[in-house]
Amino acid sequence: MQIWDPRTDLPDASGVPASADVPCNVCSLLKVRGGRLEWTQILRSNDLFLGVPYNFVQFTSLQEVLAGWLQLEPGEYVQFSDSLHVYHRDFRWLVQSQGVTSTENTDKIALPKPESDAAFADLESDMLVLMNDSLTQVGLENIALRKRPRAFVNFALVLAAYAAKKRGWAGMVREMLGECSNPVLKELCSKWCQSPALASA
Repeated sequence: MQIWDPRTDLPDASGVPASADVPCNVCSLLKVRGGRLEWTQILRSNDLFLGVPYNFVQFTSLQEVLAGWLQLEPGEYVQFSDSLHVYHRDFRWLVQSQGVTSTENTDKIALPKPESDAAFADLESDMLVLMNDSLTQVGLENIALRKRPRAFVNFALVLAAYAAKKRGWAGMVREMLGECSNPVLKELCSKWCQSPALASA
């Protein structure tokens, strides 16, 4: 699965870069082995602080979604980074970071294609409502607690908690995260909401 688009990502005829942000994710190699969808991700450049954690989440999530479409189990995920690095300005964050205990991700987003399409379409539609300036607390709660597959309920609750935080509705943030049944999402969102760096987010 090619991620680069030569028409928009390569330099022009005179050698001027099309963008200062050249895509790092070159391609994904997918294969079915023993009833499982295996995923190999190739990156030309990979930032250990700003990229790696997000790459793992984004591509294993895509792996799970596609496995559901193909009615397979997700298999191994392997990532090759040609230039794994960290910028000097970010090094202090890695040195200061503390180890964390692993928490189980209890959600499964592998659904058959029609159900997956419907679930993501509903979530996208609800995100637009959550972004609207006229959103009320009742409207937020109605969106967060709509009937949908459990993993997507948890996604909606996280989005609703974020929308509540942006509006200063601290009680609603706690309520939304309290309803979330995924320990990983719950823990990460709780830490995010308490971060001093995001106090004005």
